[in-house]
Amino acid sequence: MKKLTSFLKKIKGYADREFVLFTGAFFIMMMVIYAYVIFEVGTDAPKFTYAGF
Repeated sequence: MKKLTSFLKKIKGYADREFVLFTGAFFIMMMVIYAYVIFEVGTDAPKFTYAGF
């Protein structure tokens, strides 16, 4: 447990606030693009299908 807490303290010490903010912003933008593709582009139904012929 002591090794884990010391490891977490090292990570917290090295973490730059600006890096975390930009990484979070990038992640949020990727999730927004993903949601747009799934819900807007992925739900487009074709106007006709070849099965109708």
